[in-house]
Amino acid sequence: MKRKDVLRLLAGISASLCMTACSAAGTVLPTPQKAEATEETGDEDLLMEAMEQVVPSHSSSAGKSETVYVLKDADGDTSQVIVSDQLKNRYGDTTITDSTELDNITNVNGYGDYSANSDGTITWEADGSDVFYRGTTEKELPLDVNISYELDGVPVSAEEIAGKSGHVTICLDYENKTSETVTVDGEEYEVSVPFAVMSGMLLPNDHFSNVEAENGRVINEGSKQIVVGLAYPGLRDSLDWDDVIERSSNEEAKEKLEEVNFPEYVRIDADVTDFELGMTVTLAGCDLLQQADVEDGLDLSEVQDKMNELRDGSQQLVDGSAKLKDGSSELLSGSNALADGSRKLTDGAAALSDGAGRLYDGTASLKDGADTLYDGAESLKNGTSDLYKGSSDLKDGSAKLSDGAGRLYDGVVSYTDGAKSISDGADKLADGTKNAKEGADKLRAALSANDIRGNAGKISDGAAALSAGIAQLESSLTDGLANSSAQMQQAATLLGGVASWMGQTMDAIDAYGAIPAENLAIPDELAPYSDVLASLCGKSLTDCQNALISYNSLHYAYVSAPDSVDAAALANACASCRSIAAACEGEAAVYQGMIGSLSELGGNAGSGIAALKEGAENLAAGAKAFGDGIGALADGVDQLGGGLDALSDGADKLSAGVKTLVANNGALIQGASDLKDGARALSDGAGTLCDGTGRLNDGASALYDGIGQLRDGAGELKDGAGSLKGGCADLYDGSVTLDDGIGKLNAGMASLDEGVAELRDGMIRLDEEGIQEITKLLGDNAAEVLNRFKAVKEAGKNYTSFSGALDDEEDADNSVRFIYKTGAVSTK
Repeated sequence: MKRKDVLRLLAGISASLCMTACSAAGTVLPTPQKAEATEETGDEDLLMEAMEQVVPSHSSSAGKSETVYVLKDADGDTSQVIVSDQLKNRYGDTTITDSTELDNITNVNGYGDYSANSDGTITWEADGSDVFYRGTTEKELPLDVNISYELDGVPVSAEEIAGKSGHVTICLDYENKTSETVTVDGEEYEVSVPFAVMSGMLLPNDHFSNVEAENGRVINEGSKQIVVGLAYPGLRDSLDWDDVIERSSNEEAKEKLEEVNFPEYVRIDADVTDFELGMTVTLAGCDLLQQADVEDGLDLSEVQDKMNELRDGSQQLVDGSAKLKDGSSELLSGSNALADGSRKLTDGAAALSDGAGRLYDGTASLKDGADTLYDGAESLKNGTSDLYKGSSDLKDGSAKLSDGAGRLYDGVVSYTDGAKSISDGADKLADGTKNAKEGADKLRAALSANDIRGNAGKISDGAAALSAGIAQLESSLTDGLANSSAQMQQAATLLGGVASWMGQTMDAIDAYGAIPAENLAIPDELAPYSDVLASLCGKSLTDCQNALISYNSLHYAYVSAPDSVDAAALANACASCRSIAAACEGEAAVYQGMIGSLSELGGNAGSGIAALKEGAENLAAGAKAFGDGIGALADGVDQLGGGLDALSDGADKLSAGVKTLVANNGALIQGASDLKDGARALSDGAGTLCDGTGRLNDGASALYDGIGQLRDGAGELKDGAGSLKGGCADLYDGSVTLDDGIGKLNAGMASLDEGVAELRDGMIRLDEEGIQEITKLLGDNAAEVLNRFKAVKEAGKNYTSFSGALDDEEDADNSVRFIYKTGAVSTK
């Protein structure tokens, strides 16, 4: 697009030609009655997004925000005008009063209604929220958008060009129908409201090629080409640009002023095959100049002086950028030196980290050795303690041994006197054992004859089998009750989950009017149990889902248009959903009750079986004890018989031995006397040993305490070395990060140095090609141009509503924007 920014000639206000009012980008537009839509909603969203990238969006933060939708057919004839209004309730009032010229007014976001007032205004029920409503109008539009087509240079209609091939021209013409007289510094200027218009369309690559746009640009988006155009209809006349050119005395300046483009149309040329075109969208706003910073109190008689000062300041800026270039070069040099130092710091930190690691490993070994030494010292301490205790016991025992030896000597003397009596008793014992042996043989014969041992075993086996059977009965009853309870709990949980799902979904539908279809899907945790649910309550999960879908659809239709829905049908749909949910809840309660009954039954049966089991176990234990006793009796009898045999033999030997013992009484008395003397000597030595081991025990305790302190110190040394190791690792990581950051800083400084060089060159170009050119181009016309610019800006500022608005609030910020949509061209 060949154009120069108009406000480049006005120095600091060049950004004002951007259209900032078109905040409706992304809004899904209504479909024109005569248009045949061939594009999906995705194309419309893509087109709106591309247009939004060309011009930033803006919306007012208070007051009344108005969007006018103009629906046209493919030939540009208007079929309907729909106005959407937003009343922003900044203070949370319960009502909002508005002025409007619209017909067929409908609240589109809520249930509040409005009432008409005697002064022509309307009052909405706001309930503390914003009010969104829409209506229609036949009021004349301030801006018109016309679309026309040419095929191979011949004008054709939309119907005639559909499906044709050749070279096509599509032209969008914009007509600004507004006129307003604005006074600036005592002078009156007739200007138009400064509409900025942006249009967009999508051209499929399989139909369009070699696309060119005048006053627009072409963006290739995969399978489509997006054409976006900008125009400012009426702005050239409002600024009286032709008069500015005429009054310019400098021929070079006049030529450059003539090159400035104020587009009032968008033209697209392309080669086409089987022509078809989706909808086109045009956005229009009237506050394009509101961002321009032009002081109302500027003395226009001093404009030329100000421009001279601007030129001088530009030269100073050029000089300053040269000095900035020198400083950035020095900064780059210093950054290089910093990078070298950072690399050395990183190497040193790495070496320090390695040393700290080795120190930590050494202290860890020292700590392990100290632990081992401490354990050994503790063992030594315990051993010496035991030795001392043992020597003390030995001392006490040896003293007792000495006393006992004396008493033994006295006893031996008495013993020899009684040995004769023992010999007589041994003879009598031999006779008694013979009589006992005969009785034992008779008892053993009786046990063998009646097989008492075998019968006792059968009784024990029967009692054990009875106990095992009762245990199996208990297990079967417990498992059966548990399985039944688990199945009933699963059924209750499923029914409760379905009831909860339906209840929460209906609450969401009631709260929001309707919910998205994906929120009506069967929950994943319930999906596998559709058949189970049908067997429990006669309804499958699909039946529940269909009931919710039906209610959601009727409820949404009722909220959107109450008169279009039969209230009885809506109530029946609601009742059907609630009935299913209630049935599920009731069935769940039944199953919960059955679970309780099973639990009580299991408790009662368990008590009885427990008592039966205890009795069987006691019987089995008694039978086993009886069998074991019989066996033990038989074994005892056998052992008694053998023992009596041995006892009889021993008694005979005892009798003979006692006689021998009596014969050696003299030697026994002499040995007891020698033992008495040795025990006295042992007691004296044990006392000396006890004193020495006491001193050894004291030294071992002191050694144990010292090694404990050594171990604690080694642990603290290890912890400190660990902290040092971690700190050195952190230092190394930080130095690496610092080195990386300095590397990036160095690269950034190099880029900065290059950027400063470009800035210096750009400032020179700005001075030579910009500021100096401004003074040449405008010359004595600057004051007039600025006055007209102020007038245009004021006209845009004053145009804040199309269908009417209240301005009684001092800080009310009203805005209006227009969206034009033309129908598609298609052979379908």
